[in-house]
Amino acid sequence: MRVVPFQPEHVLALKIQPRQSHEYPIISREEAERMLAAGPGFSAIGEDGTIYGAAGIIPQWPGRAIAWAMFAYNAGPHFVRITREVRRYLDTCGYERIEAAVDAMFPQAIRWIEMLGFERETP
Repeated sequence: MRVVPFQPEHVLALKIQPRQSHEYPIISREEAERMLAAGPGFSAIGEDGTIYGAAGIIPQWPGRAIAWAMFAYNAGPHFVRITREVRRYLDTCGYERIEAAVDAMFPQAIRWIEMLGFERETP
């Protein structure tokens, strides 16, 4: 697996995990282009070209950004590396505050976001 700069084609080819399909229903080319324009992002891609995930941040103002991430149904075997890469980026991107919204009914997502260093601010 390799981590590369995010491109709209990545989310268009991503076979998203069922638990995120309500957050990210079918994404159009225009929406994918807006994701690219919103801020820096990266994608996890297998050697065979399979897209395992994409993530990025959307700057709000100096010092504050919002994080987003979407993953494929088959990303599990790559999650240790993905987590390391995302954590490294978040630790070095220069934002004092990065926020992320997580489905409260998705315990795996809550566990992952906490592994990245986020703190729950609302139940």
